[in-house]
Amino acid sequence: MDIQILCTTWQKAWGAMLRRSMGETVLVFAYPVAVPRLFHTFLCPPMRMIALDDQEKVSFERIIPPNRFVPLPATRIVIETSPDFDYALHLPEILRAIPEFSPQAAGWDESTPVKDLLFALIARSVADMRRVHQAHHRAGVEVRPEVLQHSFAVWERGQIASSAAFLLDLSGASMYRFPPTAISLARRVLNVESLYLDEIVAASVAGQPWKVDFPRLCLRCGRAASWRIAIPAPLLPAEIAWRYQRPENHVLLCHKCAERLKWARDEQMRINLAWGLWGARFEAFWLWHKAITNGGLAWDKQNYPLWPRENGGTKWRTGSGHVLHTDPRLPYGVQRTPEQQAVLARFLGEAGGVRKGRGGDTPLRNMLTFKME
Repeated sequence: MDIQILCTTWQKAWGAMLRRSMGETVLVFAYPVAVPRLFHTFLCPPMRMIALDDQEKVSFERIIPPNRFVPLPATRIVIETSPDFDYALHLPEILRAIPEFSPQAAGWDESTPVKDLLFALIARSVADMRRVHQAHHRAGVEVRPEVLQHSFAVWERGQIASSAAFLLDLSGASMYRFPPTAISLARRVLNVESLYLDEIVAASVAGQPWKVDFPRLCLRCGRAASWRIAIPAPLLPAEIAWRYQRPENHVLLCHKCAERLKWARDEQMRINLAWGLWGARFEAFWLWHKAITNGGLAWDKQNYPLWPRENGGTKWRTGSGHVLHTDPRLPYGVQRTPEQQAVLARFLGEAGGVRKGRGGDTPLRNMLTFKME
């Protein structure tokens, strides 16, 4: 374990950027006082982020994928590790490594070379253009839509388009010089992706893979399980259909429980169980699903990547589709009506046939609040 204490402004600004993985490294962001903070994982690998308050109690702990804004509660210490790192085992050792702060520790170092951070963003954007060039397996700057669709997932295409726009924005400044091929590729990428540009950029924010970081134990019996899709994607372009791959449209069940519930054959049961499990979030997704299958829908996808503002409340638990609430999460603390709680009781509780002693009390299931009928 390599504990790195980040105390200076520049160290904290750089953090885990440009790392392929966290490996055995533990990054510790130490502050003199506890205040709400906003972290990001742009240019960072997947990581586990832990926040501690001024009493050194854990107030936030979650696996965060790349390219996310992460609002934290009042925090004095932030720890970043690899997703599978057992931080609780090493927390005392990590805390002992944090030095005492002087009264000047919170000052801002005006000499911090922000240009170095900008250079890292430029390098990443140019690298994305190189990926486009390599995907076409030949010289030149022609960009074909079928190659982009075959070579990159929708969320990756959104990241590449954002990199292209970033390069073009900076290319007009006389102080920057970029490879001509990168600029030409950037223009062509944006031209090819223009039809669904807002959709793929939304996917880059809210449509990244999540299943690898989520548990795999059946909600009903505790056996090894998989996340099963509730509403299959209709005949829609892939640039729109990525929302059906979001966790709000999945339920964690093993093969035997899926057979017992007739998961593959009973569409209404699938919808009811997803509705009970995800509460307000599934309701917001369902409204989007009905609207998109009845002739289309347009809204502000920059600020609301998942669905229109009117579909949910203002918080993640109430179904908000705002960019700050789109990171994939487990169904903890979502708003559920008594009817939705009854659905959970019927399908996942004793009335649904859970056999005690067979792993029925899984960590995820224990955090779902539902009443037995």
